[in-house]
Amino acid sequence: MTGIFNHTPLTAERMDGEVIRVGDVHVRVKVTGEGPPLLLVHGLGASLELWQPLIDQLSGYEVITLDNPGAGASTVPSPPWRMPKYAQVVDLLLEELGYEQVDVLGLSFGGMICQELALRYPHRIRKLILAGTSAGWGSMLGSPLALSILATPLRYYSPAYMAAVAPFLYGGEADGGSELVKEQTEARMKAPPSIPGYFAQMTTAMTWTSVPFLPAVKVPTLVLAGASDPITPPYTCYQIASLIPGAEYAEIKRGGHLFLIEKPATSAAVITEFLQRETATGAA
Repeated sequence: MTGIFNHTPLTAERMDGEVIRVGDVHVRVKVTGEGPPLLLVHGLGASLELWQPLIDQLSGYEVITLDNPGAGASTVPSPPWRMPKYAQVVDLLLEELGYEQVDVLGLSFGGMICQELALRYPHRIRKLILAGTSAGWGSMLGSPLALSILATPLRYYSPAYMAAVAPFLYGGEADGGSELVKEQTEARMKAPPSIPGYFAQMTTAMTWTSVPFLPAVKVPTLVLAGASDPITPPYTCYQIASLIPGAEYAEIKRGGHLFLIEKPATSAAVITEFLQRETATGAA
C-alpha cells in the first residue's frame, strides 16, 4: 500500500546525529560547532534538520538540536504526554550529554516546552529565548485559518499542499513558489513526523497553559516575534513577555512564523546580541 502518509522510517543510514536513551525514551540529538552551548528546541512535528539555515549563521556556538518526542527519530509519546514530561526529557538529555547549564531557544511548540523547562529546571538555563510561541490556554490566539491548517500534518508529506498553504500558515515571505518554501519542503520530506507523533504533540499543546506560572519564571528572557506571523502574531508573543518579570521583547520586521529560518542572519544577530550581553541576573 502506498500513499503520502506512508513515509520511510528514519534508519541509521538516513539519520544525521545519533539516537540516545534518555530516561525511558529515545531521543535523536545532534551537536555541532564550538563555543558556549546553545540548545535549539523546534516546533510542532519538526525534526532537527529544519534548523540548518539558522545554525549556519550561529558561528561561535556549540549548537545542540534534537527531535522532540513525536518527531523525527525520537520516541512517539503514547498516550500523549503532558508538557512537563517534554521538559523532563530535555533536562535528562542535557544531563546525559554532560551539560550543567546552557542557553536555550524554543520556537513555537518548542517555546512551550522551554517555558515549562524554565519553570521546573531553571538551573539548566543561563538565558532563554522564546520565539514565535504561545502561552496556551488563556493567551491571545492567531489567525483562525492558520490554526486550522495546523490540524493536519499534511504539509510534512505533500509538497503541493505545503506550497498551497504556506502563505496562510507561515506568513512573511513563505510564498508557495519561494526558495524558503522549497527548502523547507525538502527538509520536511527527509524526516516527517509519524501521524501518532504529530497528534500527540498537538494534543499536548492544546491542553496546556503557562499563563499562571509565567510570573514565576526568573531566568533572563528574550521573547521574539515575527511581525507578519499568522500563528503566533506579535500580540501573542508580547503577552508572554509582559508576564515574565524583566523579559525583553523584539520583533523581526516582515518576518513570518518561520522568521528564524526565513531571516537567519537578522535573527542570529538579535540572538547573539542578547546572549553575549551581560545582565545582572544572567551573567555566567
